[in-house]
Amino acid sequence: LVLLFLAIGAATTILHLGAFAALREQWSAQWSNTAALAVATVANTWANRRWTFGVTGAKGAATHQLQGFLVFALTWTLTSGGLHLLAAEWPGAPRWVDVAAVAVATFTSMPFSQSLQRVTGGLFGLVGEHQESVEGQLGFVGGGDGL
Repeated sequence: LVLLFLAIGAATTILHLGAFAALREQWSAQWSNTAALAVATVANTWANRRWTFGVTGAKGAATHQLQGFLVFALTWTLTSGGLHLLAAEWPGAPRWVDVAAVAVATFTSMPFSQSLQRVTGGLFGLVGEHQESVEGQLGFVGGGDGL
């Protein structure tokens, strides 16, 4: 389960960065980041619900997507802040530098995102045993109660 969880995280991070790079050709850095991150966040939550934790159907989906949105908000704050700083320090930076800035901010947000998920009851707090298995292998303490 852990490898699948990590693979989904890696795939949706690549989705975020790839979509950002593609959208950046037509949109501002901030709009590109917001749209790409929103798509990647929904995809990550859906994929982990379905494939990592075996959750199908509508039960809990809104709660899980809301918790995913909280992670989105945290990641967006760091990535948009990084893009703002980059624009202030290096106006007209090459596109690859924009992508690198988003990547660094995204990786920086990951430990905070994991902590946020624990505090809010875990992104998949309704799942129980699968979450505990993944969290235990990733080094988190406790189950899906968020404390």
